[in-house]
Amino acid sequence: MKLNYKPTSKKCSILNSARVVAIGLIAGLVLLGSTNSFAIPIEQDLKKFSVSHNTEFQPLIAQWEKKYGKKAIPDLLKVAKNKKAKDTDRFIAIMAITKISGTSGAHQIIPFIKDKNWMVRSAALKSIEILDYKPGSKHVLKLLKDPALVIRAQAVSTIETLKPEGSTEALLSAVYDPKNYRTGNYKKGKADWVPQRALAVLRKLRPIGVSAKLLPLMNDAHDRKLRAHALYTIETLEGKSLKKGSAFAERSLAWNQALRTTVRQ
Repeated sequence: MKLNYKPTSKKCSILNSARVVAIGLIAGLVLLGSTNSFAIPIEQDLKKFSVSHNTEFQPLIAQWEKKYGKKAIPDLLKVAKNKKAKDTDRFIAIMAITKISGTSGAHQIIPFIKDKNWMVRSAALKSIEILDYKPGSKHVLKLLKDPALVIRAQAVSTIETLKPEGSTEALLSAVYDPKNYRTGNYKKGKADWVPQRALAVLRKLRPIGVSAKLLPLMNDAHDRKLRAHALYTIETLEGKSLKKGSAFAERSLAWNQALRTTVRQ
């Protein structure tokens, strides 16, 4: 009995091996393609959101959190770091990182405080405030000198929440900073948001030994409303009123005499 069997040549073995490897590579590429098709579509979702002209982005963030959880963080960071992306997309991405990762991801937000885009800096500030992230406090104080008025005003609110060390000195500096006055300094221009807000926060913080430092503002500010703010702040910090019910001139004079006497002593 003869068997119809022919031994496989060396050449055929090599070809068969190559065929197996090729099939394996193709299968691997197919699997990779399949995996990529299920990648988190952050950018696609942002495009759809932009087209919808919707301004409420919280539902979108909630959707990402429910579907992907912390797996979305790397993709969100890519969007946030992409300087060519839309300002609004970067803002939403940072807010999403804040919501999804919480305080454990707060350190990833800090670098955005130095971003050239004011909207990105605003998102970073908001994130630090929401998370009450104390390590970010020192960066917040620096933003009281930010070129953008909106960021300086926002920084005051964040300081109110975090109460970082050095807040009193930084807020006093903001009260007198020429950038916070339209045309000139506090003696010549009208206050623009920041001084009023800074005084309000000082009233809440109740620091000691600050009242006398507000006398120049109360006496010489061009903005009448700001002078009244300064007087009210002094009265709040000192816990009393002098010449109650009298005109502003008499009340301010009384405080000048009282505080200057205290300083001399």
